[in-house]
Amino acid sequence: MKSSDKKAIIYLAINIFLLVTISVLLIFIIDSHIENIYFRVFIYHIVLIAFMLLSYIIAEHFLSPMLETKRMLIYF
Repeated sequence: MKSSDKKAIIYLAINIFLLVTISVLLIFIIDSHIENIYFRVFIYHIVLIAFMLLSYIIAEHFLSPMLETKRMLIYF
């Protein structure tokens, strides 16, 4: 495995960790301020979809040029 592949995998792991941490913090903030359970679940879905799209954009456009083979992104 080349050093650029290792660097891209480390960046991807840091990206996933930060996105999960931020989404959990946002869910706790939303949970403490919104009383309606249906609206709260709707906001949860919006937050999670937004962070999934952000993760895809970061992985596809910033990390794929670093990888020698783009197939490695499938495993993550």
